[in-house]
Amino acid sequence: MFPERKFTPPLVVLSILYPFSLWLGFGHWVVPLLSFIWFLKMIFEVKNFQKQWKISALFSLFFMVISIKTDTFEILAMLYPSLINLGLCLIFVWSMRSESIITYFAKMEHRLKQLPPLSQEEIKYTRFLNQIWIVVFGFNGLFCMILIWLQQRDLWVFYSGIGGYILVGIVFFGEKIFRNKIKKRFYYEDCN
Repeated sequence: MFPERKFTPPLVVLSILYPFSLWLGFGHWVVPLLSFIWFLKMIFEVKNFQKQWKISALFSLFFMVISIKTDTFEILAMLYPSLINLGLCLIFVWSMRSESIITYFAKMEHRLKQLPPLSQEEIKYTRFLNQIWIVVFGFNGLFCMILIWLQQRDLWVFYSGIGGYILVGIVFFGEKIFRNKIKKRFYYEDCN
């Protein structure tokens, strides 16, 4: 395991708690903490020649700017969930130029489990699934921005702290159930 991955659990936990910390008035200590963790992650990524160090640097800088600009603190601070979701959306869009991220993970899973290589139909399916994730992340990011623009602070806290994760969970587990049913039907038909 790369050392920089040690920063993932605290970043995930703080990102989930982030909207509530702003809502409860703890944002002024959570924001510098997030900046510091993103900065440490960037240092380890640079040392290990990881390409994503630029993303970590941008998030660290983003939180530093929020900490300094106290007059626009709340509006800037509320952009974080949107930036994460829109960033993921762009990464998934970019991957559609060649091998989609979902296709890559599916191929990796097949190699680890020593399954046969993905068929053309499975590759089409994973690319379609990648497009679904583009829509989900895009929707989450834009919806959070709309709530900021409409000044719906309580609804923003609920959606960015709970609702968006529920949507991601529904898509993730719904797809897993759907895929397992398709596989069972496919293997059952193969046996007959």
